[in-house]
Amino acid sequence: MSSATAWAEAPCVFLPSGPNPVVVAVIDSGLDVRHPFFSSSLWTNPGETGLDEFGRDKATNGVDDDGNGLVDDVHGWNFAQGNADLTDESGHGTHVAGLVGGYPQMSRASSGVRFMTLKYCRKKGFPCTAKAFGAAVRYALDQGAHLIHISGGGYEPAESERRLFAEASARGVVVVSASGNKKPLDHSRFFYPSSYGYASLFSVTATDAHGVLLNTSNLPPRGHHYREEGERVLSTVPGGGVDRMTGTSQAAGVFTGKLIAQARQGCVTAETRVARSTHQK
Repeated sequence: MSSATAWAEAPCVFLPSGPNPVVVAVIDSGLDVRHPFFSSSLWTNPGETGLDEFGRDKATNGVDDDGNGLVDDVHGWNFAQGNADLTDESGHGTHVAGLVGGYPQMSRASSGVRFMTLKYCRKKGFPCTAKAFGAAVRYALDQGAHLIHISGGGYEPAESERRLFAEASARGVVVVSASGNKKPLDHSRFFYPSSYGYASLFSVTATDAHGVLLNTSNLPPRGHHYREEGERVLSTVPGGGVDRMTGTSQAAGVFTGKLIAQARQGCVTAETRVARSTHQK
């Protein structure tokens, strides 16, 4: 039986703290890397930085310096088109990443977060493929992401995909996944990857400002899922601005931002978290 659980009851997770940043792989539609909010919080691939043997900048020399088969993947990779262009054509990825980084509570993304941008979707009219998605998850694991944020998915589970999330769970990599917005009439159909049910995978559904579940929000088949506000949420968009969007994608982004902030303060019990929340009201 699945039950919605408030943020205050979410279990503790352990992420880097102090001077060590949390590397968050955001698997989405890309990122406006020039947006002021993200100016100092982009993940940098150490194998694609510095100068090569000819004195050229590895980030732009057109060479696969780290030998991973990808050329100039300095801040991530575009698996939708097979290049290093992380341009966010739909705005979805930039909006979600802003929430992960703490917007609007913060004017700049948390200094303790580094965004690894993994683009697997473009915009409406272009398919988001399972192949691109799986490659993005594989990259995040291989490059040492501490947390993988996914505000997308579909209704068809795949064994190859399941194995990736089993590996993430075994490694202790935290995964936050939106539960999806097209609640099917057939309740035997579930949204993935949020419904795989691994211990380190947090499935997040959306509520309105009063805590009422949005009628479009999917629910996973087993275990707990977490509810967070996801209606008309303000966050960053391409071009340096902000706008409002609605959905479990936004709820999951807010949840991830809170999870990172709490984990970096030290793992606290549910009772302590409830007390803090009550005190802040």
